[in-house]
Amino acid sequence: MTSLYHRHSFAGTRPALPDQDSSRTSSTSLLSIRRNANYTQAEEDVKIHHTRSFKYRTVSVDIDVGPCPWGQPYATYGRNGIVKGCLTFMKKCSSVAQVTVTLRGTVTVTLPEEVMIAGVDSKTIYSEQVVLFQAKLSGTSIQGGTSFPFTLSFPERLENSEVPLPPSYSIFHPVTAEVEHALQIEVSRCGFHKHERRRIPVLYLPKSSPETPIPCKMPMQSPGRELPSGIRRIDLAAVWPDDCLVPSDYKGLVVVQALLPTKCVFASGTAIPLALSIRCRDESSPDIVRHLSQDIDVSLVRRKALWLAGNRRIRTKDEIVANVEELRVHVAEKNNLYFSMELTAGCPGSEYSWGVPGHIMIQYSLRIIIRPPAYAQLPTFKHFEPITLRTDTDQALARQLVVSLPALGLTTLQPMSPLLE
Repeated sequence: MTSLYHRHSFAGTRPALPDQDSSRTSSTSLLSIRRNANYTQAEEDVKIHHTRSFKYRTVSVDIDVGPCPWGQPYATYGRNGIVKGCLTFMKKCSSVAQVTVTLRGTVTVTLPEEVMIAGVDSKTIYSEQVVLFQAKLSGTSIQGGTSFPFTLSFPERLENSEVPLPPSYSIFHPVTAEVEHALQIEVSRCGFHKHERRRIPVLYLPKSSPETPIPCKMPMQSPGRELPSGIRRIDLAAVWPDDCLVPSDYKGLVVVQALLPTKCVFASGTAIPLALSIRCRDESSPDIVRHLSQDIDVSLVRRKALWLAGNRRIRTKDEIVANVEELRVHVAEKNNLYFSMELTAGCPGSEYSWGVPGHIMIQYSLRIIIRPPAYAQLPTFKHFEPITLRTDTDQALARQLVVSLPALGLTTLQPMSPLLE
């Protein structure tokens, strides 16, 4: 809540993000912990991250996914990341028919009901496979010490879709939803010999940026009919209380408008510029503008929506990411009020609009609510404006050159300590 007739500066009192997700530990699924928003600053210098090697094994095979400098519990990759590794047989393995490595992404939504599972919906969203060995005969022995290097790339989009590949993600309560990326190692053997499989979780954290720059500031004065380039005007809808009769002469009496950038695509952590205009056409009612300016709430809202079986929405949850902390008044007349503001789009690198249609969507919107006092018998003005958030500014991505750095601010995993290695 922000009032023009109270102290406008609330620096340092931004509301803390709610800790909505409970934690869980699993060898094959992601560990959900409180978001760590300091990752992106550490990306600027790779050397300060702890580098560890990721090595796994089956009965006969060693798998080396290589070193990773990001200090995460799993090997971590950015957009268009390339997984490079090596598979080595520790001992002689007989009757081998085929050796494959598969990079696969899945999305799973689980609806619990007390102690039972009411519904599970799982879908493979992409699959990239490389065959390391194919026996020409019915079965071939592979000698110990034999190595097979492999290389797999994350695709840009989902299979048969224009939707970008989603990041690794998990929520667990009360509905479980996971987007998982993993390597699947398979050694297929002939006859009654036991096949060997190993699933290795990896993290996919893609960076993104707005395609076009946005205006840095709103006009210093209330614009007339002609708006500056790159800015548009939106009328806020009036919602009357249920117990209030709408006066017959009210129509068009009060006009409340918001000014926003034409293209609402912003980088996480940057300032979103906007402005509000409140005008009363009745000069004999100066109290109307004053009443409407006493409680102004402008927030950035994150919505998590989940579906089961592609068409049944089972949960929608809204979370407040940030609130406007300061209003800058430019015009203050008895029947005309115009002010601008900035809304910070969360922490740098930690917010991102993405989704898997029919399963999970992470969406953002600007919520504008103007509430007059109950005794004023005036309507509440509301508007929800959908926006798109990217992890980084275009300048930040340009500095990366060829290296595809992961967007570490997206992960809910806690960094590994060198002392735990």
